Amino acid sequence: MREVDLTKGKLSSALIKFSAPIVLMNLFHALYGLADLFILGHFTQGSIGVSAVAIGFSAIFIFMLFIFGISTGATVMIGKAFGAKELEELDKIVGTMMTVFSALGIACGFALYFASPLIVKLMQSPLEVVEPATVYIRICAGSMLFISLINMISAVLRGLGNSITPLLYVGLSVSLNIVLDFIFVYFFGWGVVGVAVATVIAQLVGLVFALWYLRKHEFLFMFRLQDFCFCKDKAKEVFVLGIPISLQDVLINLSFLLIFALANKMGLASSAAYGIGQRLYGFTMLPAFSLGIALAAITAQHIGARYIKRAKKALLLSIAYAYIFCGFFFFVQILFPEWVMALFTNDAATIAAGKEYLLSSSWELWVIAPTLCMLNFFNGCGRTTFTMIISSSTTFLVRVPAAVILTYPEGSTLYDLGWSAVIACTIETILFLIALKSEFWRKKSLRRPAAATRLPAPRS
Repeated sequence: MREVDLTKGKLSSALIKFSAPIVLMNLFHALYGLADLFILGHFTQGSIGVSAVAIGFSAIFIFMLFIFGISTGATVMIGKAFGAKELEELDKIVGTMMTVFSALGIACGFALYFASPLIVKLMQSPLEVVEPATVYIRICAGSMLFISLINMISAVLRGLGNSITPLLYVGLSVSLNIVLDFIFVYFFGWGVVGVAVATVIAQLVGLVFALWYLRKHEFLFMFRLQDFCFCKDKAKEVFVLGIPISLQDVLINLSFLLIFALANKMGLASSAAYGIGQRLYGFTMLPAFSLGIALAAITAQHIGARYIKRAKKALLLSIAYAYIFCGFFFFVQILFPEWVMALFTNDAATIAAGKEYLLSSSWELWVIAPTLCMLNFFNGCGRTTFTMIISSSTTFLVRVPAAVILTYPEGSTLYDLGWSAVIACTIETILFLIALKSEFWRKKSLRRPAAATRLPAPRS
């Protein structure tokens, strides 16, 4: 599968075929994150290793989301240009992205390495976790360049309607990561260091395989050194669209770090349980998250082609599909919380704390489905600043204050903390529904370059 015009054919089929590989790709990501905790929880120092990696990954994830946000902006640009059949625009965008994302990866790696002690301290990490968490962050900082370039390639392919090729190299990277985790932790006894080293190696191998695969199959873009360029207007447009998404994701996850600090103050068991809960959250929401990613690309192509009604229909279908998955995970976590937590740790105190957290936080799944779909629909329309304002506002004006208030009484538990996410996400959903009803997103005509070489119309 190469370039695919998502504006042609049956919409429900296009949505399923395009989003299914993205769901699988994010499933791979979630599984390797959960595998880290499973292997550390059962084959090393238990809660200490789990808490260290959970804290370290939470910090790294902020930088990863910043890069991913920029890449989403690039996907929207490419989707619009491809939907309008403009070849010259695609060449300029991709060449500029190669330069921008290389610089981003290097900068994020250095920032993570030198800021790691401060990050761990600000999260009020338990004393016994400080050193391993710092080491984990510093080693993983070496993978940021690889992560940035992989995100860039994936963004280009998604914008062109290709979601299968990214699944291949991401699947290889994640599978290798899990295997190396087991080897380094179980056989070599490297603990947290082994998990971090496995991440760096796996990301490098994934990037090398992606470049080799694309060249072998003569893809539209080869991502060669001679293809690097820098067009100021394209770089500006990438950042105009991507920065709001990045800021939105970074600010939201900064709030998660603040809330993580509240969990850390409850003790080591609560710290480890919240860390597992956050990884589970990433796993259970990934179908809705993946559908949202697919919807952003689909919407961008439809906006480029001026198929407004069809774009809105794609949103409604995405929400319906997202509810199927979110409802399933909700009932699993509500009915079997202890069993779910026991998959990742054999520590009784951690399991008990995690059960309390799941019994409240799981209710967020009923509102996260429409929220993620509407958010990415607006992003695909180019309304990235609007989504940033709504998501950031509900996070810092609702989620964080609610978390502080709910955990203020002495003896509060993770059960109380979990409700803060439910409250904030409900309000965010209501605001997005109001915006969708107003149809303000249709009022801004999206720019289409005046002179460009056009691609031949793809077959339907």
